[in-house]
Amino acid sequence: MARGQSGKPMYHVGTGGGPGMMQAANEGAYVAGGKSIGFVISLPFESGLNPYVSEELAFQFHYFFTRKFWMAYKIMGLVVAPGGLGTLDEMFELITLKQTGRIKKPIPVILFGQSYWDSVFNFQAMADYGMISQNDVDGVLKTDSVDEALEYLIACVEEFDHEGWGQPAAFLDPRVGMSPNQNARAAPSGNMEEASLNNTGFSMQMSTSSNPKGAGKKGPASESII
Repeated sequence: MARGQSGKPMYHVGTGGGPGMMQAANEGAYVAGGKSIGFVISLPFESGLNPYVSEELAFQFHYFFTRKFWMAYKIMGLVVAPGGLGTLDEMFELITLKQTGRIKKPIPVILFGQSYWDSVFNFQAMADYGMISQNDVDGVLKTDSVDEALEYLIACVEEFDHEGWGQPAAFLDPRVGMSPNQNARAAPSGNMEEASLNNTGFSMQMSTSSNPKGAGKKGPASESII
């Protein structure tokens, strides 16, 4: 709230929109009086959207690549809780985009639950074998402290403000890589929210969300991350 009052860019919490840690993040934003985004994937074994996602920021995706694109498009920081293969897929995709310079800004990556991540992956060993650089290792913070994670995230976002990084990643220009035979349509304004690729699943599907404040009230969604 204070950022908006001081004229700085406003950011929203974004999650996969599901239960557990994802719901906790959306609920935290709701309790604090803020908005949060839900990027839901349509799978038969998923429970669907949790009730704390802001109604106008609830989205359902059919394709994983489309969902990951929109997660990456305006991301300002990534916080990863212990998870399975889907979590690892999304985490390594974003770390790789950062490492290769496809995401231009140095987004902070925070792995919450240090004992889990230490037992699952040894990033230092990868650097020692020459598979990744030491900068790649140092660019990932592993912690069990909520305070440490928040302080690190805030410091990085404030650095973005100072360096003028408060815009979507440059590599995600909707017109890059499109050709007429892809049946592609880019919005005249160049705004990614208005672009779609027909017959490829690139367009977003609207979803609905139960609003905790409205006794199960549901409504249509529209788009707007940390």
